Formats: sequence, C-alpha cells, structure tokens
Amino acid sequence: MKLLCIDFSNLVIRHASNPYGGHKDLVGRPVWGATGALAQVLRLIDQHRPTHLLIARDCKRDETWRRELSDAYKEHRPDADEDLTRQFTLAYRAVEMFGWPCVMMPRYEADDVIASAAHAFDGHVAIVTGDRDLLALCSDTVTVWLFRPGGPEAMNAAGCQRLYGVEPRQVRDYKALVGDKSDGIAGVDGIGPKGAVKLLSAFGSVAGIYRRLDKHGDLGDAATAHVQRKLAEGREQARLSWQLAGLVSNLDVNIDQLKLGPRPTWKQHGDALSQLGLHDMEKALTGAKTSAQKGPVDMEAVFQQLTLS
Repeated sequence: MKLLCIDFSNLVIRHASNPYGGHKDLVGRPVWGATGALAQVLRLIDQHRPTHLLIARDCKRDETWRRELSDAYKEHRPDADEDLTRQFTLAYRAVEMFGWPCVMMPRYEADDVIASAAHAFDGHVAIVTGDRDLLALCSDTVTVWLFRPGGPEAMNAAGCQRLYGVEPRQVRDYKALVGDKSDGIAGVDGIGPKGAVKLLSAFGSVAGIYRRLDKHGDLGDAATAHVQRKLAEGREQARLSWQLAGLVSNLDVNIDQLKLGPRPTWKQHGDALSQLGLHDMEKALTGAKTSAQKGPVDMEAVFQQLTLS
C-alpha cells in the first residue's frame, strides 16, 4: 500500500514559469505549464508505483479558513494571469479525463488535504511538493519529495532537521517564531532562524517558551534580555502565526476513492487532448502516434481552442 500525494498547482506553476517550456496549442498559446505538470505526474507514478494517488487542489485563496484569521495571509501574492488560469483549467480537465483522484475541500488548502490523507492512510506515503511546510509530516512512513535546485529530494525526519534545525513536529513552532513572508505569516519581530532553533531546542515548542516565561519570568541562558522582551511583546503575534502555520490533518478524505486506476493511453484520450490543445502530451502517453502517422491539422480542434473558456 503506497499513497502518492501531489501538490498539483505547485507543479503547474513551476512548469509554466519555465522560459524554455516550448509546448503551445494549435493557435500558438503556451501550454507547457499544463503539459509539463501532467507529464511529471506520469513520471512520478512510474517512479513510485503507488496503489493510491491524490491530486490535491487548493480552494480559492480568499476563501481559506486562514484568511478568516488574518487578512494578511497570502494577500501579497498576485492572482494568476489569464494565461496561467487557462493552463490550470486545461490541466484539471486532463486530470479528470485520466480518472486521477483529485480532492479539493472548501475553506482548506492542498496542504491540509495532503496532511489529512497522510494521517488516514495505512501504508507508506510519498508527498511531492515545493512547499517546505509539508516537512512537518515527515515520519517513518511519510517521505516528502521536496523540489530542490537539482530536482526532487527525498526528505525524512533527519532531512527536516538538516534543513530547518528542528524536528518535523516543531516546524509549525519554528514558523510561528520566524514567520514566513511568502505566506504572509509575521512571526515574532526580532526572532531569526538561529534564535528560534535555540529556543525550541531548550523548550520544545512555542507553548513551552511562554509557559517558562509565565512561570519564571525569564528564559535563562536560552535567550538574551532583548529576545525575551521581543517574545513578551510578540506573544499575540506568535499565537496567531502558530495558528496559521499549522496543517489540518482531520479532514474527511475518503482513502478508498484514491485508488489508482490503469495508466491513461493516447488511444483513449488522444483526440480529446488534442482538442484541448495538449497534443504534446502524446510524448508522455502509451500508444502515441509517430509523426508519420499524424494526419493534417484538425481545423475543428483549432476552432474549439479559440473558443475554449
């Protein structure tokens, strides 16, 4: 039993931002974000040979429960432009066409869906993502394949310790102290990575730090007077940041519905993919036609692409 969880939006964005993508539809619009992400999922399935698959999808950013707690949460991130939005639409249509299990839950992000599935799954879990937040899930049964400059790197609990300096269970506390500008999480002003690691090594968690402050009035050798003052002043911000940084792991994800079916083939889906402008997917699918077997350009398919909403 093996579950492969994929942060699919992350894949689409990564491939769409590749200036050398090259794949375009029949009317000349870029589609390499969609084709690149879909082809990578096929490669990951071949590599990991999972029995179950989860294509995790975010809810709308302004509808997440985290935005209800903080207006600043991911507020600075720009909305997807028209081109990227179109590629997301194409990619998810293909996901549905292939019968790949795709889960989106109102008010929750893909990370929450992945965390809940990993928690519920009875077997090994492989998570593919560019989001370091998911290192909090590393365990004996959960491996996070984190996108790095040289490609995805398998991260376990020891890898999390090397990268952050803390254990997986402390990733949330680390972010609560240091913050995360990419997510709009403030953290505690004046607390950096080294200071956070030192504090968490001494007290285990943000709650442990403040319990010590409340009980003894100081943190001993673990913090200077300046740091203790910053912690006292930033207590409310630490509390809010800790809430925002946590992964929800109790969503009702139906594991039985994540069973992976047969590998899609070009014979099954080639015509439909071509109509979507994803004809370059034939290179990744079993049973693709050779160049000599291809017919003339289907002008009806071109028209459909021009009118695709």
